[in-house]
Amino acid sequence: MVSAGYFLAASRGLPRVVANFYSADLWPGLLLWLAASAYFVGIHAALWPGLSEEALPKRGGVLRYLAAALLTGLPPFGITGWAHPLTAADVLFSEWGW
Repeated sequence: MVSAGYFLAASRGLPRVVANFYSADLWPGLLLWLAASAYFVGIHAALWPGLSEEALPKRGGVLRYLAAALLTGLPPFGITGWAHPLTAADVLFSEWGW
């Protein structure tokens, strides 16, 4: 739920941009917005370790989140992950040259 809310909020302007770019209706942008969100959230959901008390403190949860971050940050999955936290690193840490 958190991942879906983050991605949907971070890419909220996508439907309007797609409609303006293609001079089309809002529907293609809405469909792209929802499909990209489902793709991004699907990767996080597939790698989520679970909510049991045994799963959270283990190192496997950290490795799964790292795998999800890498998958959504690099192509081919990363192409739909324009709201990735690494993308924000360029704005926050512009001196680093990302």
